[in-house]
Amino acid sequence: MAASDADDLTRPWGALHPERFLRPGRADAITLLVLRCLKVSFITLLFAGASLAFVTGTLTEEAILQLTSPGQFIRAALSPLIGIVAAIVIRFAVGWVALIVALPLSGRAWTRGTSAESRWRRFRDVIDVTSAYRAIRWTWAVRGAAVARAGRTGRVIAVCETVIRVANWLSPFAFIFVVYLAGTSR
Repeated sequence: MAASDADDLTRPWGALHPERFLRPGRADAITLLVLRCLKVSFITLLFAGASLAFVTGTLTEEAILQLTSPGQFIRAALSPLIGIVAAIVIRFAVGWVALIVALPLSGRAWTRGTSAESRWRRFRDVIDVTSAYRAIRWTWAVRGAAVARAGRTGRVIAVCETVIRVANWLSPFAFIFVVYLAGTSR
């Protein structure tokens, strides 16, 4: 396919404008930016939790092999492993909350008379379209529109996201350093 052929292809919605993937007002923009920060913080939280668990001796082979019942697993999850558990729970929760927040946008995607025949198919279509809206809302273009719409608050949250992204790169090295220090002190 030549470049001129690609130019002739029609886009399903015309040009994608990031503002179309935000609901009116500042609240949705701020919600999206906070969800992005929480989503991005997963790596840092995971390594911080692993460091805490390693330092306290909870993250050892012997300790993990002792987890043989659901009660022991719950006790372990509420121990210093809480950092790892919190990271995983936050990651899953952010995905579901982002899906719920994108749900009102998916209603605008339907044209009367084009929905599926059965309730189950309509439900599946709504979930698929909502998932697509959620995916588009994670893009940098929509982030930029959200920062602009949220004003000063949006700029502050964007700086927080940048700091978290830097911490994501540093956290594995910090974990290795903690493991090294723990190994030399023993």
